[in-house]
This record gives sequence, C-alpha cells and structure tokens, in this order.
Amino acid sequence: AVEPVAAVEPVAAVEPVAATPAAAPVAAVSMSVSQAGPAAQEAEQLLSQGRVPEALAKADGALAAAPGSAAIESLRARILSALNRNDDALRQLDSAIQHAPNTADLYRQRAAVHLALANQTAADYDMQAADRIDKGTVRTDPP
Repeated sequence: AVEPVAAVEPVAAVEPVAATPAAAPVAAVSMSVSQAGPAAQEAEQLLSQGRVPEALAKADGALAAAPGSAAIESLRARILSALNRNDDALRQLDSAIQHAPNTADLYRQRAAVHLALANQTAADYDMQAADRIDKGTVRTDPP
C-alpha cells in the first residue's frame, strides 16, 4: 500500500550562496573551542598548521572527553572537510546541529559542506536557516 504524502510548504526563492571553503573557521563556534579544553585547542592549532591527520586524532580525543560538544563537532567537521571527507563532515555537522540547533554558524558551515558536495539546494536551505536564526524569527530544525 502507498502512504499519502503530506503537503509541504514551498520555500521562498533565494539567491544561491557562493562557494565557501568548508574548512574555513566558523567564528562563533570556533570561539567556543577556546573554552573546550586543551585537546580541542591543540587540534585547532594543528589544523591551522596543516597537520590535518594529527588534528583529527586530537579532535577525536577532545570529542571523546566532551561528547555532544557542538564546538568540538564543528572543529572536527572542518578537519574532515580538509581531508576531503565531506560526507563525514556533513554527518558531524548534523550531530552538532542536534546539540545546538539555534547556532546559525553551524548552518553556515554545513552549507559550505553541501556546496563542496555540489548540493546547492541543501546549501540554500541552510543559509536560509542561518538567516532566520540570526533574525531571531524562528527556531530551525534540520529537514
């Protein structure tokens, strides 16, 4: 048997977002990394030095010590993107958004990963979500 499909509200048209490197720092979330402990700080420093595999190992340790930290998950997603593991980065950002659903920078970061994966529609959705959060108009949950 086929289930009926629920009606979906149309999304307003938006200008496509410009490509942004997925590994670029995300200001508000990165600031939290400075408070996430020495392992997270070291991971961020290793990433900035281009020592990406070492950064991932440090970020893994930091996340194990602070599970559910959106700041560390964001950092880990940047590292995964730097390794061209964008599908993994996307999953990490999905988790970060679950832990901090009203953090616009996480949606912007996820939009950049969607662009790296050539998914313009999802990137546009995430940029709209970030804009709505910035304006304080609605809480935005992932689709």
